[in-house]
Amino acid sequence: MAALESRINQPPELSNSFLLKEMLSNWQQIAKNVPHAVLKALRELPDNFHFKDIKITPLIITMCLAAFYLTSCAKSEFQPAPSATMIPPPSFTVTPAPDNLLPTATSISVPPPTEQLPAAVDKQKRGQIGINIDFNKGEWWQFVIPGMPLKMTIVWDGEKWWDHPWIKNQQERINTYKPAILGFSGTPPEKRREIEGILAPPCALPDPAYYGDFADFINATLDRFPDTQYVEIWNEPDAPQYPYKDTAWPTIGCEMSGKEYAQMLKVIYPEIKIRHPAVTVLAGALSDGMGEFAREFIPNARDEHGGYFYDGISFHSYPAFPGDFNEILEEAEFLGAIASSATDLYATETSLICDISEYDCDSEEFKQAQLKYLKFLIKHRNQFRIILWYTLANNDWAFAELVRDNQVQKTWCLLYRRGVGEQSPLCPPH
Repeated sequence: MAALESRINQPPELSNSFLLKEMLSNWQQIAKNVPHAVLKALRELPDNFHFKDIKITPLIITMCLAAFYLTSCAKSEFQPAPSATMIPPPSFTVTPAPDNLLPTATSISVPPPTEQLPAAVDKQKRGQIGINIDFNKGEWWQFVIPGMPLKMTIVWDGEKWWDHPWIKNQQERINTYKPAILGFSGTPPEKRREIEGILAPPCALPDPAYYGDFADFINATLDRFPDTQYVEIWNEPDAPQYPYKDTAWPTIGCEMSGKEYAQMLKVIYPEIKIRHPAVTVLAGALSDGMGEFAREFIPNARDEHGGYFYDGISFHSYPAFPGDFNEILEEAEFLGAIASSATDLYATETSLICDISEYDCDSEEFKQAQLKYLKFLIKHRNQFRIILWYTLANNDWAFAELVRDNQVQKTWCLLYRRGVGEQSPLCPPH
C-alpha cells in the first residue's frame, strides 16, 4: 500500500484525472488483467479505510492496481520479474462419478445441435421470452426453439447428481446450446457451514469463509462458457422447509436468512463483475416474490452509498389451475417497490401448473388455460426484462412442460410461431 500511495501522490504521471480517464475508457481490458491473487487478497481488507482524507474501497484499489498494470510505468517498475509467476484462474473440472452411478451410454448421448442455435439475448430489449431446460428428458433437444434464450443450472456440489443423466452431460448441453442464463447453487461437503453444531446440508449457503471460493467457481465456469450473459445466484433460497423436502438436494435453498444471502452477495458480486464485467448478475430466484425473505435481503444487499450488489432481481411464479394470472404482476410490483422502480425484474421460472389429485390435467380445459396464461405473459412481457417458461420437454412436473411425452402442446406451438415466424410442421394448422 505504501508503494500505491506513493505513486498516487506523484503528479503528473498518474494524476487522479488521468487514472479516472484510463479506468473509464479501458475498464473491460483492465478487469481482465487484474491478477487473481490480488482479488483474493482484497477479501481480507476492511470495507473501506482512509489515507490523506481520501476514502479508499477495495474496488477502487483494484481499479488503481489494474490501471498501474496497463501503464508504461507499471510495465517498467511494477511488473513481476521474469522468474515470477502469476497465480492462474481456477480450473473448472467435473469429478468422475463412481462406475455404479454412471448412466447408461444411451442416456448420456450428447444432444445433436439444432440447425439454428438459440440466439444471444439482446440486453437492450425488454420482454423477451425464453425457456428453462433443466431436468428435460428423452429427446428433448428436438424441441429447442431457434432464437429463444435458454437457462440451465450448474451445481457446485455434484455428489448427489451423478445418477441423473441430465447432470452427466450438462457440459455437452451448454457447449451445444449456449444458454444465455446459468444458475448456480449447492455447497460441497468441505465448504459447508455448521448450524447448531451440525454440518449443514448442500442446499444451505457455504461457510462465509468460502464465499470467495463460490465466486471462484462461478468465474471459472464463465471462463469456460464465455457465451453466458447472465448468472443467477442460488435457487429459491427462501423455499419453505416442507416436511417432505429433501434437504440433500442442492438446487433448492434451505437454512438461510435474507441477511445471510445478502452478505454472500456482497462478497461474490464484486469478484464476478471484476472478472466478467459484461455478465449480468441476478439475485433472488425467489420462490415467493412477496415474502419476508425478499423484504430482508434486498435492503441488506446495498452499500453505504445506496448501490446494489446485484444487477437485477429474479423470482418464480406458478399460478395453479384454474389460477390467478395476476399473481406474477403483483409480485413484480411488490419487488419493484422494495428495490426501486428502475430495478430490472426477471421471471426465471413460471407456468400454469396442475394438481392431478383435483383436476384432469390432461383435459382440453387445462391445455386451453395454459395457452391463455402464456398469452397473458406475452401481453404483459414488457414489465420484465426476461420471462422463462418452466420447462421445455418431458419433465413430468405439475404438467408444466411445453412438450409432454414428446407431444407438442399448444403453448409450444405459440412460442415457436413467435420465435421462428412460421408454423411448425409438428403443430396443427393455425
